[in-house]
Amino acid sequence: MQRLIAICCLAASGALRINAAVAPSDDVFEGRITAASKSAVSIVDKQGENVTFLIGADCKVTRDGKPSEAMMLGVGDRVSIVGRDEAGRVMAVKIDAYSSQQPVSLAVSRSAGP
Repeated sequence: MQRLIAICCLAASGALRINAAVAPSDDVFEGRITAASKSAVSIVDKQGENVTFLIGADCKVTRDGKPSEAMMLGVGDRVSIVGRDEAGRVMAVKIDAYSSQQPVSLAVSRSAGP
């Protein structure tokens, strides 16, 4: 029992990092695109922070519910990005964007599928 308590205390203090090297955590960022290119996309998130994501070859990109490429994303598009910190760089894992002309209700129904 004392050993279990000691392990819990180490884990809570951050001294024991079991999963940190095994599986990096993914975070979801939502906001509007301020710039996009083949290799990076920048957004202003809901908290007003500027965040830039690097885009690797394995990043899945959709726009208005259809497969797309990062350089096809438009400034002002609403976006949800799954990002991962890899060696101090924020990498985009998945990007779901909706054009600024796309109504929200229509965008949601299209992404849900038939």
